[in-house]
Amino acid sequence: MNNLVKYIYKDLKEKIIDLLTSYYGEREIEERMDFKISELKQGSDETFSELLSIYSGNEELRNLIWRGYAEFGYALRRLGISAPRQKDLMDGWDDKSKAILWHLYQRRYANIVELSEAVCASHYEVLSRLEEVIIPESRRILGEPIVKFEQSKMDIVSGKKVCFSWWIAEERPVLSNNVEMFHEGERILIIAGLPDVKLPDQIDVSARFKNGVLEVAIKK
Repeated sequence: MNNLVKYIYKDLKEKIIDLLTSYYGEREIEERMDFKISELKQGSDETFSELLSIYSGNEELRNLIWRGYAEFGYALRRLGISAPRQKDLMDGWDDKSKAILWHLYQRRYANIVELSEAVCASHYEVLSRLEEVIIPESRRILGEPIVKFEQSKMDIVSGKKVCFSWWIAEERPVLSNNVEMFHEGERILIIAGLPDVKLPDQIDVSARFKNGVLEVAIKK
């Protein structure tokens, strides 16, 4: 579990704890872990690894973690990192270098303070890994750096101006021609990549199921 926890970003940790709390209650989790819920969200990798080990039998927990890694895997393939017969970009990297790239993928951008907090390293350590590992290795294998520092750049998702931050080289990749289905207790979750479709955040959906075929209609 320790190797897995290193790449679970902050928001996913919070979602995991919220999920477990909804199932078992704060009191049970705090008694079993001997930590407050608020402390668990900020706790060490070892503490969080123990939490996952205790509740590893929860199917929704496993699905939640799997979805996070599946999404990251699609993104890596989209960026050419896991292409057949190609050296893995992160092959031989230290854990913190991998965690920096993972965090930037999840957030699209982050300043040095945010990266330091995310991977529990000093500003110097983060900059060293960016400049001595991530940038030169990605340039050598992919032909261009996978991350870039921008003094000022507009975030097209939020519309806000971001200053003095590191950005993933491409805008956050989306799933393409992929549909994933997850059984989560009393519901079925379907995730589909629609890179060429523009839809609002809130949409009207209707669905019907007949002869083993699920049809979903979305109102534009």
